[in-house]
Amino acid sequence: MLHDCILNFKHFETLVKVIKMYGRRHKRKFKARFNVFLRATFFSTRKAKGLRMGRGKGAVSIKICYINAGTVLFNIKKISNVKISKLLSVCANKLPVKCKFGVFKE
Repeated sequence: MLHDCILNFKHFETLVKVIKMYGRRHKRKFKARFNVFLRATFFSTRKAKGLRMGRGKGAVSIKICYINAGTVLFNIKKISNVKISKLLSVCANKLPVKCKFGVFKE
């Protein structure tokens, strides 16, 4: 990420679906392992704040994450850099913020 942002879990569910769909299309060529580094920091309910007291807080409707600039969101291993760049460019289009990709050599 290039700057601080707030994302909900629907964004990351779509990213995981994109990565899995990419793996299904390239079964023989795609033997990657990926980790998602994300934890919900805030839970929102559908119940309005102006309601009268009682009857509980309501069910959790949205899980929200506060993400600082420079946070690693995905760790993908065992793929060539060309395939990773194609995959992550598709993933970057799904996010509502600007992203920057880095390659770490082991």
